[in-house]
Amino acid sequence: MTTYAQAIADAAQVLADARAHRDSLTPEQAAAEAYVPGGMPVEEIAALIRRHRAEARGLVAA
Repeated sequence: MTTYAQAIADAAQVLADARAHRDSLTPEQAAAEAYVPGGMPVEEIAALIRRHRAEARGLVAA
């Protein structure tokens, strides 16, 4: 049986792996993977990703 602590650790690893994969992509590639039909257009998602990355680097105010 998996303990609560192990389940949290496993979920954290999944999240870390997903973020590492996303961060290895260009904004356009990441946007294409994030797109869902009926949702935001890929171009808007890519712009959002670029803004988030700039904020994370401290290039623009959050």
